[in-house]
Amino acid sequence: MQEKRALSPRVVRYTNSILRSAPNYAIDLDLVIRNEAARCKLPQLIPREMTIFTQNEVRLFLKSAKSERLFALFSFLLGTGCRPAEALGLKWADVDFEKSSVVIRRALVWQRSGGSWAFCEPKTKKVVFIKPTDRSHVFTESKLTFNTQIGEIRHCVFF
Repeated sequence: MQEKRALSPRVVRYTNSILRSAPNYAIDLDLVIRNEAARCKLPQLIPREMTIFTQNEVRLFLKSAKSERLFALFSFLLGTGCRPAEALGLKWADVDFEKSSVVIRRALVWQRSGGSWAFCEPKTKKVVFIKPTDRSHVFTESKLTFNTQIGEIRHCVFF
């Protein structure tokens, strides 16, 4: 027999949003006067702290992924802090080998409404310019500092 568990605040809020939609439509059609589901007191969402890899975990992950087909993508994501959708939205025109830089101009996202992949603006709504200050080869063990156009400084380890 399964033990009963309380629903998470997120599940309760999502269920409420679904249950609110039909009565809202009925209000629009003048079939009902008010939506009782809209009057529910919802539980507060508890923000979860993001967990990130330590430098040792990054080193171990990349060491074990070295033979993987997507190793270059993994090391780029871990080294730059770039979102996966932004990395998948890169085109060769965004990469400048002379200046050792990459410009994030778009993200590749799944469009639920159309059921297809499409390019869109990056989540930050800014063009992010990432430039390694150390021009050493990307896959050698070195500590690099990345400057971005939005003023962040990221420290990363490449292998």
